[in-house]
Amino acid sequence: MKKLALVALLVSAIPASLAGDAPKERHVVLVSIDALRPEFYLSDRYDTPTLKALAAHGASARAVESVYPSVTYPSHASIVTGVRPARHGILANTIFDEHGGEPEWLWETSFLKAKTIWQAAEEQGRKVAIIMWPTTVGAKVHWCVPERWGVRGESTRDLLLKHSTPGLLIEIALALGVSSIDSTTLQDGAKIDEFIARAAAHVVKAKKPDLLLVHLPQVDHYAHGHGRDAPEVKEAVERTDANIARIRDAAKEAGILDTTDFVIVGDHGFTDVKQTVAPNTLLVKAGLVELDEQGNIKSWKALGHAHGGSMAVYARDEQAAKKARAILELGGEPRHPTPHPYRILEPKEVEKFGADPKAAFWLEAGEDWGIASSVRGDFVWPKHDLRGTHGGLPTRPQLYTGFIASGPGVRHCVIEHMRLIDEAPTVAKLMGVELPDTDGGVLDVLDDEPY
Repeated sequence: MKKLALVALLVSAIPASLAGDAPKERHVVLVSIDALRPEFYLSDRYDTPTLKALAAHGASARAVESVYPSVTYPSHASIVTGVRPARHGILANTIFDEHGGEPEWLWETSFLKAKTIWQAAEEQGRKVAIIMWPTTVGAKVHWCVPERWGVRGESTRDLLLKHSTPGLLIEIALALGVSSIDSTTLQDGAKIDEFIARAAAHVVKAKKPDLLLVHLPQVDHYAHGHGRDAPEVKEAVERTDANIARIRDAAKEAGILDTTDFVIVGDHGFTDVKQTVAPNTLLVKAGLVELDEQGNIKSWKALGHAHGGSMAVYARDEQAAKKARAILELGGEPRHPTPHPYRILEPKEVEKFGADPKAAFWLEAGEDWGIASSVRGDFVWPKHDLRGTHGGLPTRPQLYTGFIASGPGVRHCVIEHMRLIDEAPTVAKLMGVELPDTDGGVLDVLDDEPY
């Protein structure tokens, strides 16, 4: 009897986590609305009942500061790592192309140099699903349909089939209807988002992942094509709201809504564009960039990589950097546009936002201007289809993005100002997952006793 009592005493002293008790069930759905702006859920101009309801019952931000350049891939990498681009390695949407061809996007997870929230979750025994999140080709999670679009004639459908978790895309297609992954659907902004949301809803019901990451890109697509406040953008925002409702309804149908926190994030805001300039054409005229007979880059001493609202200018040496700066400061004198289409920023001015430290200097687009990488043609484009852009300093109010967190783990509050790099630590805390060594911190939005 004494031996049995001793065993019972020892067993009772073992912590529950070591004794085999499963942690309490909790789920996080992290949805990125590309080009989310705070007014989408703060203003009466937008009919967004789902976003407004989530904000009303949870935490929401009036302003979220992005990174530099404030473009999609660096921003999304910061959202999931909690560190700035200079640390996580995704310094732009695309790889800097020294030959002036069509650049390759940073699709693969192997480009990431910092730990992501999905890696931390999987390492700590959680099940993660990803639907079309940037830089996730090759992500080692339970279920993944990575973001990988067809370029240069590639088939988006074939690429998704190739890079998704084996059998998952077929399962989704059978559940949604085989036509959901046909070429027409995957080329239409509104249809793409609907497919992504329906796929995410299926995964919620069929897999019940501990963490789900979803990227909805259509708002960005229409803002580029029509401008920041165009009717087409308003319609895209309203469709996006309905898509988030679809995912939330799936959690309810799956019986996990009471243990699911929804975190809605954005990557950048938007500015209008009336004209576009191509600073590299000035570097060509000055002999700092040499073109071949086909107009491709043969060699260069200084060359810019544009991000819509900004441009990183690289130089082979200090002499080339000084010459490039002198030329670009003139901006096409004596016939340069008025007002000036950009201003020059020193590396020290943008390093706090995580900008590429290898750039000799930066060009920051002026009001109503866009910047392109083209090396051929005129400095000022006579015609262009771009009506909106981003990529500029994240402190510009028009480029602020948004944030909402709502669910059993979140208390109701309003955040005046926050940063993208605060989101990964906050999501990690919601899940009870450790994500060490981040640049950001945990937001004061969590409920003390969430479940």
